[in-house]
Amino acid sequence: MPTHQAVSVAANHRSRNTARLRGTVVVLPGRGESAALYERLGDRLAYDGYDVLVTDLPPLHGIDAAWLDQAAPPAELTDAARVTLVGSDSGAVIAALLASRWGADSVVLAGIGGIDAAVERRTDEERIAERTSCVVHRGRLSADADLSALTAQTFRPEIVERLRALTLTVPVLAVHGADDEITGIGEALRLYGSLSPDIELAVVEGGVHDALNDATHRTVSAELVQFLERKGREPIVRRDASLVEEVAA
Repeated sequence: MPTHQAVSVAANHRSRNTARLRGTVVVLPGRGESAALYERLGDRLAYDGYDVLVTDLPPLHGIDAAWLDQAAPPAELTDAARVTLVGSDSGAVIAALLASRWGADSVVLAGIGGIDAAVERRTDEERIAERTSCVVHRGRLSADADLSALTAQTFRPEIVERLRALTLTVPVLAVHGADDEITGIGEALRLYGSLSPDIELAVVEGGVHDALNDATHRTVSAELVQFLERKGREPIVRRDASLVEEVAA
């Protein structure tokens, strides 16, 4: 009988809303990333009333079918309601594959990666430039990330096969940079579309790979909060120029 091992939590951002907890967000970082890289996102979502747990994941060579089958949700999720998994880069793959077993109510996939052949970049500057144009995040990558891991690590074939055979049945938001050179936008959109026929897609114009930590991180965070609030329901606010014509008529 397999032994189920709970995924550990590296950082916990508690909701600042003492009146009502709006839900729990579990962040699954990507290759070479630490919890420190998601402090900004965690604090922002906490101010909006969400508990945010940032997990600690093994390198991709340590993730096989057995690991996926035995990866139990963090103990902090035992009594949690309205759980959303947010995965970045390789964390997006893991979020998709664990969503059903962890009982997630919704999933956010940001800059999905780790499914193609490894490509080595020559310098740290090149690696950072492909990930973000945000000055603050560039500094954090230099201090808190294994820069070589992003392009040197890829998932085992068995994990990629599971992903390509997967269909998600909960609301899904996918966020991807239009100028992402690590996982090209065309390939990413095909993959996102195969995971859910009703997926919501947010393409960030001018954005690169680290969609949650790029120069447009505030806009992306706002999109994320709107998704968390509606979770598959019709948007409350209509963004439609035809409304002006209707009122004028």
